[in-house]
Amino acid sequence: MLIPSGAGSPGFGGIIECLRMETGMAIYAGDMQERAYGYKLADGYVKMPPSSDSTYLKAVISAARAFNCSTILPITTRELVPLSSGLDLLQAAGLNIAISPLKGLLVANNKAHLYDFMRDKNLPVVLYEKATKKGEFLHQIKKMAGDNKTVIIKPSEGNGSRGFRIVIPKAKMQELYFNSKAGSLYTTIASLEADLPEIFPSEMMVCEYLPGAEYSVDMLVNRGKTIIHTIREREKTVSGISVRGTFIDDEEISRICRLLASNLDLHGPIGMQFKRDEKGNAKILEINPRLQGAVSTAVFAGINFPLLAVKLANNEDILLPEYKKGVSFNRYWKDIQE
Repeated sequence: MLIPSGAGSPGFGGIIECLRMETGMAIYAGDMQERAYGYKLADGYVKMPPSSDSTYLKAVISAARAFNCSTILPITTRELVPLSSGLDLLQAAGLNIAISPLKGLLVANNKAHLYDFMRDKNLPVVLYEKATKKGEFLHQIKKMAGDNKTVIIKPSEGNGSRGFRIVIPKAKMQELYFNSKAGSLYTTIASLEADLPEIFPSEMMVCEYLPGAEYSVDMLVNRGKTIIHTIREREKTVSGISVRGTFIDDEEISRICRLLASNLDLHGPIGMQFKRDEKGNAKILEINPRLQGAVSTAVFAGINFPLLAVKLANNEDILLPEYKKGVSFNRYWKDIQE
């Protein structure tokens, strides 16, 4: 089994531990880095070109042949569109993969398209505006923030908190300055006026700030039909990565997830993230149409999503395990000697 990219990603270690629970499975991995930490964990390793490179698909097929693999398991966002676009080539090469169709990916991977979709379907969605120019963007921020409101900004396309900022009033920023670590996500309109370019390299969004609890949903979906899903409350995050949480049940979030999976015809392992507004309503933040970074924690709740994704890719029978709600977890770093 080949994980073509992401051997250096934070979630790779947990995902490979989940896959190791299947006795006898050989796991090979790749990454753009020469020595991503995952090269010490996998049975074989290959340096890969960027997924945006025209040679990426050929490199995936070549690596699979070199390692004698028949299954591909993508775990990074940027490789999804190239792999889905090249599905016919992968299948012709004898490779199995559980991945969403391109049409659904283009909505799921773009927050602006996703929010437009939610609005058109009369599903709960945050207040949002879109812009590609600094002047228009700052006007939207000031309008939504008013005199004293917090808002957030983020790229329409992107993951891993890249470009994400929480825009707060200047007085609040001064209060937080000596309590915030370097690299804090908080900023002010004045700082954005100084830092942002006049023309953005990609579309940006300004959205209402949701002050309530945050949740991650891990799902296994077969051609739009949800097979199984878990919901974990994100009780603590570090740089956007969930490090403490509890598995729960929530019918409102479950209903929205099933509707989105069906309407977008999603397929394979899927992640969705939600947050509650000041009235307690759950609103979607984003869809990650792949295995999420903290998906390995679902093993504590009885669900091994990476292993189930491999079984789905190979059209194997899937026996649904029991979802153990109420289970909590903590995550920590682990060191590896090279």
